[in-house]
Amino acid sequence: MKEQTVGTVIIACTALALLWANSPFRASYEAIGAIHHIVNDGLMVLFFFVVGLEIKRELMDDSAAGRKHLMLPIVAALSGMLIPALIYMVFNIGTPQARGWAVPVATDIAFALGIIAFFSSRVPPALKLLVAAIAIADDLFSVVIIAVFYAKPIDVVWVTVAVAILVFVYYISRSSFSSVVLLVISGLALWLCVLHSGIHATVAGVAMAFVLPASSGLRKVEHSLQTVVNAAIVPLFVIVNAGVAIDASLLGAMNQPLSLGIVAGLLLGKPLGIVGAVWLALRLRVAELPKTIAMKHIIAAGLMCGIGFTMSLFVADLAFDVESDLALAKISILAASVLAAVLGSIALSRLPKLQSPLPTQ
Repeated sequence: MKEQTVGTVIIACTALALLWANSPFRASYEAIGAIHHIVNDGLMVLFFFVVGLEIKRELMDDSAAGRKHLMLPIVAALSGMLIPALIYMVFNIGTPQARGWAVPVATDIAFALGIIAFFSSRVPPALKLLVAAIAIADDLFSVVIIAVFYAKPIDVVWVTVAVAILVFVYYISRSSFSSVVLLVISGLALWLCVLHSGIHATVAGVAMAFVLPASSGLRKVEHSLQTVVNAAIVPLFVIVNAGVAIDASLLGAMNQPLSLGIVAGLLLGKPLGIVGAVWLALRLRVAELPKTIAMKHIIAAGLMCGIGFTMSLFVADLAFDVESDLALAKISILAASVLAAVLGSIALSRLPKLQSPLPTQ
């Protein structure tokens, strides 16, 4: 699926979830909560597997140019996660809701790139790649955050078995005994072990991606799975998680610290963190911008990275056990992501149009 199509599908699924949850058929929407854990703890493993493959592909670029270009998005991603987390904690430190500090730290790569695709005549290819790299780095750090800060009490036995399976996959995938069936069975066993270990089950997807050898065959698998993830899994995740019954009490609660922390973290923290990190990196000469990108492009990118959405909803589901907190977090994520998309779109629309290449003689 094209990025523009993916973004449109996500928007449509969000609208469907909200309309469904606030319609006379609300009871039927609540009934699909039965598949909530199947989607979040099961199907989303494939989403994180694809994320892991994308991250691995970026890290495998060991050329000098690759390392130099990787530095900027890593610095921008780290700062773009730290500042939103700090802003959230300013509002919520010392409260039970402080556990949600990681909700505003990640960027929804599909949503952001989908909107950027609408402005392809004004967006240099290098900017699109930079936003993608920042979002991928975001995903990597988000996986670490989920594994470290949102894990249940760890069961050493299950973790040990999971590590043994990863070692087995590492060696078998590089031997003549490797087969798709064996790797799939190993992947399912790994997921089961991680599910019972206390670490969130989706971490199994990233771990599996990292131990498999980079090859053209794996690239084809990534491409095929990406289609399935974008066309089915992410839309289903959005439908199951984005629906929230909106009433006067919920809207009135948006002046609460939890909501203010999420909205300010995404709308202010993301662009401040990213733009500030890029500016500082350039001043210190530890990184450089591609020739086709200026700071006005970075500002637009920073605003677009305030679209948290998929990962923010995912972390919110892990962070908040109280239903009212989760509902407030969801509506705040949706509001902040929509505003970030609007502000980012305005900034992108003000960029100069790209010059068409001169015809060759």
